[in-house]
This record gives sequence, C-alpha cells and structure tokens, in this order.
Amino acid sequence: MSITLKMVNGDLYVDAAGRYLAIEGEEKCAQDIAESLLNNRDPEFPEWFPGSELYRITNGEATKLVAFISPEELIRTFVEDAVDRLIEMQDIDAYVDDAEAISEIRLLRVDKIGSLSYVFYLIVVTDTDDPIRVGFEIDLNQQLPAAIRGDVPSASPASPNSFL
Repeated sequence: MSITLKMVNGDLYVDAAGRYLAIEGEEKCAQDIAESLLNNRDPEFPEWFPGSELYRITNGEATKLVAFISPEELIRTFVEDAVDRLIEMQDIDAYVDDAEAISEIRLLRVDKIGSLSYVFYLIVVTDTDDPIRVGFEIDLNQQLPAAIRGDVPSASPASPNSFL
C-alpha cells in the first residue's frame, strides 16, 4: 500500500485539529495525476521528476509546434505523455496497490473554450476498474507587449501602461 500526505492548493492539508492527513488508493491516484500534470517535466532528471510539458504551451515554445499540430492535439499529447510517465513510475513501485495503479486512460477530451483558452477532461481507470476523474483549465492568453501591460496599474491616463 502506498500512502502520501494530502495536498490542497499546493500546500499540505491540515485538518481543524492541526494534523496532516494521509491518503491512499483512489485519492492518492488523483493527487499523483494532478501533481504529474501541474509540475513541469525536467528533461535533465526525467526519472525523478516526471511532470508534464504543458508549460511549453504558455512559455511560447509551442508556437513552433502548432504549425504542425493543433493546440488540442498538442495538449492531448502532453497529457497522455505525463500519464504514461506516471504509469511507468507506478510499475516500478512495489508499494502501489490496485486501487492506485492506473491501467488506462478511459477519456481525454480537449475543448476550446475561448479564442486562446482550452480545457481538458481526463478520466483514468485503476486496476480495480474504478474511474479517477481529473479536470484542469489551461489558459493561453497572449502576452501583451511590454509597452501595453494591463496588469501594471498606470499612474496617469497618458502612461504607456494605459489602453487609452
């Protein structure tokens, strides 16, 4: 049996009594998938940090790739690769039980929800035939030019950060 500490919003979960909560089985599987998708894959140390390459979409590297493949297929590929790496890690971990071990991806759907935004839905199945659902939203907003940055408050209407 494989056990880990529960994470919520990137931090260790602490209950009302100030205790950490251990999770296992399906809940651990869902958390492992989330960590694999949200953490950047480090190609220098792939065996220790499997992660995903979804970061390549928002840092501009994917612009070269979308000439050959649609954004939906690119997201699908990055998600499938991350789950496959997690499955490989589970296969060599003697403590992973059937309730946690991923046997297949049952559903992976990528939808466009805005001009530059996509959402994907992921359902994997464990060796106990239990579905694990994971959903994330990926936002591909274009980077504004440095002279027109809407995230920096302008000191006056005539400043370079103003849209007016």
